[in-house]
Amino acid sequence: MKNPPRFKFYLLWTALAIFMMSCTSKPNFDELICVTLSTGSSFYYFFADTLGNVVTKPQEGLCGDFHEGLAYTHRITKQGYFCGYINKQGKMVIPLKYKDAGNFINGFAKVSTDFWKQGMINTKGEEIIPCMYPSVDVIGKNGLHKVTDTIGNIGCFNESGEMVYPCEYSNIAFLKNGNIYFAKRGKGKFIRTTKNDTIWLNQYREIDFNMNDTLAKVRNDQNLYGLIDMNGIEVIPCEYRFLGYFNNEGWSEFNAIDGTAGWIHYSGKKITMDLDRKQNFSEGLASIRKKGENLYGYINTDGDIVIPPRFLHANPFTCGFAYVCTQQHDWVYIDKQGNVQDTVYLDDLSSPHENLEDIDIIEKWIKEKGKWGKRGNLPKGCRSKDGKVIVPCEYKFIKKHPHWIEAITTDDKHYIYSPEGNLYFKY
Repeated sequence: MKNPPRFKFYLLWTALAIFMMSCTSKPNFDELICVTLSTGSSFYYFFADTLGNVVTKPQEGLCGDFHEGLAYTHRITKQGYFCGYINKQGKMVIPLKYKDAGNFINGFAKVSTDFWKQGMINTKGEEIIPCMYPSVDVIGKNGLHKVTDTIGNIGCFNESGEMVYPCEYSNIAFLKNGNIYFAKRGKGKFIRTTKNDTIWLNQYREIDFNMNDTLAKVRNDQNLYGLIDMNGIEVIPCEYRFLGYFNNEGWSEFNAIDGTAGWIHYSGKKITMDLDRKQNFSEGLASIRKKGENLYGYINTDGDIVIPPRFLHANPFTCGFAYVCTQQHDWVYIDKQGNVQDTVYLDDLSSPHENLEDIDIIEKWIKEKGKWGKRGNLPKGCRSKDGKVIVPCEYKFIKKHPHWIEAITTDDKHYIYSPEGNLYFKY
């Protein structure tokens, strides 16, 4: 039997009263935290400041975080389920007329009126890009926002709502120096410079500026690979049968036409070694296995062996640790000196990682009775980029918000932390 409306509101106000019991300080509107309460099958939200003071009336529905003074809200109306935006006083300033809505970024937000019908609005609610595209890039660059039509072609709008490049390209990439790379299907690859000059690149069969916004991996008509810069100049000549993905440390594996193999940095630095197996560098180290041997070790970016070969298997380093298999067939974590660890803190790849880019969500891995824990069921916390644990690893779920961190225990208690790891309040 469903709870009658009066009983639902009784539960809501009782929960709200308990929440407010310790909230006696003056409200602070600078940073507002969305608190969601459930009463049966219904959800209600209100906003509290960092001291726990309730600053808005409860509303039925769900709500996101404030970005640039606005937060999207989901509510059920007589016409169905719709989204709109409220301000920090809880007033609906962009009406409930969208099927989905996102956060504002640099003055713009992505919205949709139906499945595969996305558009973009500004903070006044004005439609800058009409809701008619399967994909819209709300972040944009150089005042331009990419859209993709129903057959996969890409075009661009400016921030005044004008389509400056029609949907006729297979790829558009905004480069760091302000140039723009365009590709049409077939022989139609070129760079448009900031001076509106055109640099044609049809001598290449493939160009991948998606690697980053400064360099692109290219393949010529002889199926050889190299690198070009933002002006189309080859900085690494096309003389490689294989050139892998350049990671965020700038390294890639290679096989050259002269039979040599190893690693190459996009600065041109090479490490050449005659190996049976190798992996790309990660955190400055790469695992190797020499020809004729069956054990793995690790080298640094100067080609020096820093952890001698003694492992049957060796994975890349992440968060300062690598998962390896010893000669006794025991899987362990080692640090960068090769020391075995019983407890390690690793990035939690399953949790949402938007917001607060300088803070990582981590999991605490402990080896007990010869076995490691199972990913997804490990206690979670947060760590700053300097390696300091700022939220203890004792929660089942962590979510990073724009200006705060939400941590939830196994018994569904919520703890709200500052980006520095100070506890704001709990409920």
